[in-house]
Amino acid sequence: MFTQMSSEEKRKMFFMNYREILQYLNDKGIKNNNDEPITMKQLRVAINRMDIRHPDCEWLSELVKRRYHYVVTEGVLWLEEVYFNSDKKSIDADIDFFLGRIEWYEKFCDYNNLDYPDFVYNKPQSLSEFRSKKDYLKALEERKMILTRICIEAGLPYNDFFGRN
Repeated sequence: MFTQMSSEEKRKMFFMNYREILQYLNDKGIKNNNDEPITMKQLRVAINRMDIRHPDCEWLSELVKRRYHYVVTEGVLWLEEVYFNSDKKSIDADIDFFLGRIEWYEKFCDYNNLDYPDFVYNKPQSLSEFRSKKDYLKALEERKMILTRICIEAGLPYNDFFGRN
C-alpha cells in the first residue's frame, strides 16, 4: 500500500498545508461550534491558537520562501481532537491528547528498543499531584517532547519539512 502512494500522498502523512488540512477536516465531517463546516479563516485562528498554546511542540513550519505554512500531522491531530472537539472542555481534551501521544511515543520507543526515562504522571490519578490541570498539561507536554526528541534522534521524521520551506 505505502509503495503505491504518490510522493505527495506520502508527504501528507507527515505534514499538510492549510488547504489540505481544511479539506481533511471537512472530509471527516468535523464542524465548528455552530455545527457548520470549518472555514479557512477559522482554521487560521485555530492554528494560531495551537501555536500559542503549544509552541514547544514545533507543529508549525516557518514561512520562508513559500506563501504558506505546513503543519506537522501531529498538529493536525491536535486541531481535530482538541480545538474542534465540542464534546469536552478544551483542557480535558488537551490532557487526553497528550496522554495519547505519550502512549504512542512510548510504544514506538519500546518497539524500536529505544531507552527513555520513566514517567509516573501518565496515569489519570496523577492529576491530583498537581496544583491545576494546566500544571498537569505542562508536565505532559514536556514529557511528550522528551519522547519526541528521542524518536527524532532515532530517525522518526517529525518536523522535517524536507526542504519545502
